Amino acid sequence: METNFTPFDNFDLKFCIAIFSSILLITGILKKIWEIRKLPPGPWGYPFIGHLTLLGTNPAETFIKMAIQYGDVFFIRMGKWPTIVLNSKEAIDEALIRMPEIFSDRPKFYSNNATNKIKGLVFGEYSQRLRLHRKIASGVLQEFATSKSAPTEYLVRKESDILIQTWMQSQDKEFNPIHDIEMTVAAVIYQLLFGSDINCHSDEMFIDMVKNLKTVNEGASAGNMIFVNMLQRFIMPSKVKQLLERLELNNKFAEKCISESLPSYDKNHERGIVDGLITAANKYAEKKLTVMELQGVRSTPLYGISLVLALIQPQQHYNGQFYNILGGRRATLQDQGRLPYVEATILEVMRHGTVAPLNIAHSTSSDVKLRNYEIKKGTVVFCNIYGIFKDQNIWTDPNTFRPDRFLSKNNTIIHERADIIATQFGVGRRRCIGDTLSKRELFLFITSIYQALETNLRSDPSYGRIINLNCKPTPYKIQVNPRY
Repeated sequence: METNFTPFDNFDLKFCIAIFSSILLITGILKKIWEIRKLPPGPWGYPFIGHLTLLGTNPAETFIKMAIQYGDVFFIRMGKWPTIVLNSKEAIDEALIRMPEIFSDRPKFYSNNATNKIKGLVFGEYSQRLRLHRKIASGVLQEFATSKSAPTEYLVRKESDILIQTWMQSQDKEFNPIHDIEMTVAAVIYQLLFGSDINCHSDEMFIDMVKNLKTVNEGASAGNMIFVNMLQRFIMPSKVKQLLERLELNNKFAEKCISESLPSYDKNHERGIVDGLITAANKYAEKKLTVMELQGVRSTPLYGISLVLALIQPQQHYNGQFYNILGGRRATLQDQGRLPYVEATILEVMRHGTVAPLNIAHSTSSDVKLRNYEIKKGTVVFCNIYGIFKDQNIWTDPNTFRPDRFLSKNNTIIHERADIIATQFGVGRRRCIGDTLSKRELFLFITSIYQALETNLRSDPSYGRIINLNCKPTPYKIQVNPRY
């Protein structure tokens, strides 16, 4: 018996394709809705660019406002990058302290990929190789910068004396101190790297390094599409080109420093951190260690001093403590615990000014569940340190500069509050290895300046409105007088 099959006509075929396509589309939409329901809450963004245009000039402040509506963990998109923002110390600790293996990666932003330099301590992915480099760098930094025999105190004194002498030449004038501070702090780091007998103020390579680092920092704002969206290279190619050229110059500078140090390198007479890294590279057979992995330690003292000059007005309280405790001698590192009001001032400056408002972005290395939310691998993670430092549940008057909030009734530092400020240097396994050096430098610079000079603010700066990788005051002017 012969069976006849009736083929679909064109209408039936089109109808089936339409039904099949609709089912796929609906399934995809339902799947996306289901995935979104498992994410933290957050505001609606725009296609392709996400929430980048909504962040403004102060993304950390924007995140505080979003957190009021969506909670201390919420979801946004930075261009193509899914992102969660952690807005409380509790949320940050839950992620970075309790699940460090998953939350210690870095996002592979365009700038990293474009320069092909994604293996450093700061921006490199969290791996066994990075852990080895961190161990090496921490050991070298300890030996040459934070040990008792390290020249840090000598270098800070030497450079602060040069700074004070420079300012004394302008004591009858008003001037912007920020450039002088940048050069002074960078000079200390440069000499720790290459040796304390270098006159770096006349060294062209040193001057170029400072200019390059300044350009990179100014271009690397938290909401800057250069770092997160490849479309930016077509929209604003000149800015992208300039930034990437600076990044590449810094990488070449690091390589040049190593290569020029090799001919005079002597493992029995190491001059500074660079020689220490060369020794470590030979020991561990690691040929990719670079001095730029330690450049981040300049940021806190650099912006800290700028903020102190802008915020501490008047200074009679410090004068009395210097005289009553130190007499006529100069403060040393051994005096850190003996000058509680100075320490409290430094803590309050870091809180009020918030040197690194969002720190450096983290990324998840695998799918993870945070609270009841499902976070996908590769999600960018921002820690809103600025939000913690302005949290009214912690600080009763967060917008007021008041150092005594860190002092107990017995005039001692309240360590629980000081520990909150320590998040400034990062949390978990990506914490800055130079935090101890930075705090020591800041203490020595501040005491040196205020034991020698009285500073008077002549124009009001704005601190905290413009936020890049680091925050510093907008230009302002001071006038100085000798204290004795």
